[in-house]
Amino acid sequence: MNIEQLKYVQVVATHLSFSKAAEILYVSQSAISQAISKIERDLNIKIFLRDTKQVELTKEGQLALKLIDSILQQTDDLFNLKNNIKKADHLNLAIVKGLFLPFMLNLLKDRIADTQIKFLESDSISIIEGIQKGQLDIGIIPIYVENEHILKSLRVAPIMDISYYVFVSCDSPLAKRKSLTYNDIEKESIILYDGPFLKWLFSSISNKQGANNVLFSSTNQEFIREFTSKNQGITIDTIAETIVNPHIQTNKVVAIPLITNNIAFSYLGIVADLNNIDQVIFNYISKVITQYVNDEIMNHLPFNHTK
Repeated sequence: MNIEQLKYVQVVATHLSFSKAAEILYVSQSAISQAISKIERDLNIKIFLRDTKQVELTKEGQLALKLIDSILQQTDDLFNLKNNIKKADHLNLAIVKGLFLPFMLNLLKDRIADTQIKFLESDSISIIEGIQKGQLDIGIIPIYVENEHILKSLRVAPIMDISYYVFVSCDSPLAKRKSLTYNDIEKESIILYDGPFLKWLFSSISNKQGANNVLFSSTNQEFIREFTSKNQGITIDTIAETIVNPHIQTNKVVAIPLITNNIAFSYLGIVADLNNIDQVIFNYISKVITQYVNDEIMNHLPFNHTK
């Protein structure tokens, strides 16, 4: 059984005629009949009822045809993948600030060599608006309760669930903990990254646990990292920060899992408007990024501080 033989079944089923299928496929009627008979023997089913006047699909044949249609569609997508990607001679991709960007540059340029990719870092709301206006092709953003309602008209593919970590200096008494709760850090001096997603997280903490001791907020991620490494405070961020924070690699900062009971579910996702980008390209890029991000997470996850 091969793709060509499955195509024979599809064309015969479409026209309910072996002679018409032979005419369309430029193959002899006997060759089509023999190929389909072989498929029926291999699958131990009867696909068509044949007599001298008409051809009909059996119930088994109807079920088989649905699977055959799916296989042939996926095969067409696979063969068209390279051409479709080449048609996209440029892509505008936006990603939330500080989130994997150095890795994405090399990843996508290696995987899509014929496509010029323009990268932009921004906040999630601006990225969504850029996609809706056709200014951006793809966005990589956190999906959570504050932005779910404005994503309904867009295609969203999940990459991974978002988990949270407390980042503390190795000199902090908290550094040896296996995990932390909000109660464990409520008396600590906290430095926040001033972005919509983490602001939503801390708003949720405040509503459920009582206000934490927030020392200050800043959009300067490097300053927050340096401040934390010197044991002048702690910060909370997502698992992505465990990859890009240089002080973790030099053992100046430790990432400790934060237990977030009763906090609304959130995940990292890829967002696009399929009116502006080919679905085959979107599916391909989604698959590549999802596999890559999850591999990076596994390679950098601080296993020594997990339960």
